[in-house]
Amino acid sequence: MVILQGLFKNDFLGLTFKNIVVNGEPAGPDLSGTYVVEELYGMRNHNGRWINLLIIVVMIIIYRLLFFFFIKLNEKFGLRLFALIQARRCSMKNMGAQHLSDEESCDKDI
Repeated sequence: MVILQGLFKNDFLGLTFKNIVVNGEPAGPDLSGTYVVEELYGMRNHNGRWINLLIIVVMIIIYRLLFFFFIKLNEKFGLRLFALIQARRCSMKNMGAQHLSDEESCDKDI
């Protein structure tokens, strides 16, 4: 939710919007972006720029950790998964359900 609030703050703060137009005339004063965010969407503008920066840094750290986790997962289980797929394809070839090219041999060691 904080990310969505940051998006709205980035898009709306500093802008002004025309109020509802009736017969070519505005029905009231222009609306500020702060009014739209705080009153219409109900989001309070309490986070400062340092809190927003902290949120971005934490998101970067989390994404880096996820990337590292998936790389390590691939290193650990990638070859095993490949061997399992290759064994399944060879068993299907032996049953005659799938034709493998000449390059792919079931006798290869992985």
